[in-house]
Amino acid sequence: MALEERPAWVKAVWATPGRRLALSIASIAGAIWILLSALTDPEEWFGRRPSIPGFVAAPMLLVMFGLQAAEAARDLASGRDSVPVFHRLGWWLDRRGVVLIVGYVLVMVAASIVLIG
Repeated sequence: MALEERPAWVKAVWATPGRRLALSIASIAGAIWILLSALTDPEEWFGRRPSIPGFVAAPMLLVMFGLQAAEAARDLASGRDSVPVFHRLGWWLDRRGVVLIVGYVLVMVAASIVLIG
């Protein structure tokens, strides 16, 4: 039901637990690469202006895709097909989570400034 009103490409990506697990693993690898690159060589990483939003988003993506990977692996093992984590988060944010997201972004921007300086 959560995917009924979504575009066809979204349905294709999120349609099965196996596809969600593959997407999650690739996204986790990308987030880890961003964080390692930013933390091991901050001068190089933050010297490119477009890389700052990636650093801000990477920890949240790591958490979200980590949760999605765990759920997709559990779905594959049990043979069920649960609602993707991102859809449930969207429902939660619609009601009360905007302050949490704003706080997260402010903390990550502050971390970026500390690493740049």
